Amino acid sequence: MSPDLYSTQQLQQLIRKDEKPFHGLYDRYAGALYGIICREVGDRSVADELLQQTFVQAWQQFGQYEQERDNIFMWLIRQCCTVLQQHTGSSVDLAARLAPGA
Repeated sequence: MSPDLYSTQQLQQLIRKDEKPFHGLYDRYAGALYGIICREVGDRSVADELLQQTFVQAWQQFGQYEQERDNIFMWLIRQCCTVLQQHTGSSVDLAARLAPGA
């Protein structure tokens, strides 16, 4: 399986709030998101909190994930942007900066 793709079955499990694939999602992407957040806020303790908030938000909003629009990692980055915007009070467009060709 490609590192940024989940099977339809796994996605359906996530939508139904099945924790097992969500733990896998966390294991796969937390490190990358943590690095992004650290670069944005410059404080590891704040980054820890914002990473947790990102995954809580993702868990709560996974029913809104559109597989046709984004791969799972880019969707998580969008969740991360929202959390960072709430924290900083300013617009953060990590998805645009991290997109291929950016």
